[in-house]
Amino acid sequence: EEIWKKFGPYSCTLNIDEVDDVDKAWEEIAERIDETIENVKTKIQPVKEMYIILDHTRTILITISDGALPSNVGGGGNVRNILRRVFSIMKKNNWWDKFGMEGFLQIFEQHKLDLEGIYGKFPEYKSFGQIIQVEYDRWQFSDDESVKKLEKIIKQRKGKLTLDDWIVCMQSHGIPADKISEIVKTPIPQNLYYEIALRQERTAKATEVVLYNTIHLPETDNLYYKDHTMLEFDAKITEVFKNVTKKNRPNIIVLDRSAVYPTSGGQQHDTASLTIEGCAGEYKVIDAVKVGKCVLHILDRDLEGYTEMFKGKKVHVSIDLDRRRQLQAHHTGTHIVFASCRDVLGPHIWQAGAKKTTEQAHLDITHYKSLSKQEERDIENKANRIINDCTRINKSLMDKAEAERQYGFHLYQGGVVPGNELRVVNIEGIDTEACCGTHCDSTAEVGWIKLVKSQRISDGIVRLYYVAYERAIDVMNGEM
Repeated sequence: EEIWKKFGPYSCTLNIDEVDDVDKAWEEIAERIDETIENVKTKIQPVKEMYIILDHTRTILITISDGALPSNVGGGGNVRNILRRVFSIMKKNNWWDKFGMEGFLQIFEQHKLDLEGIYGKFPEYKSFGQIIQVEYDRWQFSDDESVKKLEKIIKQRKGKLTLDDWIVCMQSHGIPADKISEIVKTPIPQNLYYEIALRQERTAKATEVVLYNTIHLPETDNLYYKDHTMLEFDAKITEVFKNVTKKNRPNIIVLDRSAVYPTSGGQQHDTASLTIEGCAGEYKVIDAVKVGKCVLHILDRDLEGYTEMFKGKKVHVSIDLDRRRQLQAHHTGTHIVFASCRDVLGPHIWQAGAKKTTEQAHLDITHYKSLSKQEERDIENKANRIINDCTRINKSLMDKAEAERQYGFHLYQGGVVPGNELRVVNIEGIDTEACCGTHCDSTAEVGWIKLVKSQRISDGIVRLYYVAYERAIDVMNGEM
């Protein structure tokens, strides 16, 4: 139409990051092309919003396929905001009533066909439609409690919300922008999503406080990676530290080599008994932590006398076998439970955190809703089938580039690992991850996995609690 020819040359003046007042910019364009602002928006807005939908749905397809989920947390908040903006636009233009969920999902299928011509076939994603449906249902029925909080804020602000108020209501209370707009009876601020993105870019992690300086010390030779069955070894003391958390008591030693696994990768530390050359009695290693490239061994009692005299002394260490076996069963069990979750729930499952102690283990996964009892049973049954298959578990150091080429970025369930070399744990045909920690040599060594419970700990994150090996027997005996 004629209005498009007149509008085109001025459309570049509407860039949100270059314009202080977008409404004023629209008015200036209307004046220059000799049209009313209402007529310009009536003709231009639907086409603009159609392009927004096409752009946003392609973004959603790629981000969810890469493992992101809509939520109020981190990058998931961006996915939710984008998806809910699409829902809002479709409702406003009566497009949802015309096409419905089935028609909406066809947009994603068309994107797949277009992108597959460039990048190759998309992997099968059986839960994609369920994720979109659940998010649509949540958008339709905003939590009543959250709406009450919004109404309280509106009352406090006397009906006028600041940009900060909008962002707090969206990110902290999970209220969609269009719902806020409907209740407060004002349009969504033009720069709302741009400001949310800017604030997320500014977020930075605080620097970790280092209590013990190990830079000057030689790296501890980690024997547990060379032979995880090694339970006794000899070593030399390279440094003694005063324990700053225990009134500077001298009960921390660094060894030149150690098979004692320190707390790392969500796995609890080994314990051990230790004797020192020329010293009477036995010490207990009650904790172990890694600082820099050194392993710090915390003893149950102080070293007596002048601490410098202990440097260079030989030690003999015996690791607690029962504790080691239980911890490595829980760690291996985590890989098995994770693989089972992906098999039962779908490829959107990624690890969001994990912890393995002697008592139990838990795994946090990305998932869009709480697990049903049937899903819990299916995951447990799948995990125990993997155990019964007696699958071999390979542990090896690989060049990082080669590992990524062979296994893809699925390797990084615990986050991207720095350096040029990866320790890859491969349960053949089941799960492959870059992972530290101690692991079994076969899935059969895990014995049995008992899924204790699951709970939705935050938006988009579900935690599964489980036990394996002898702890599984303890728990099952307690149930009988």
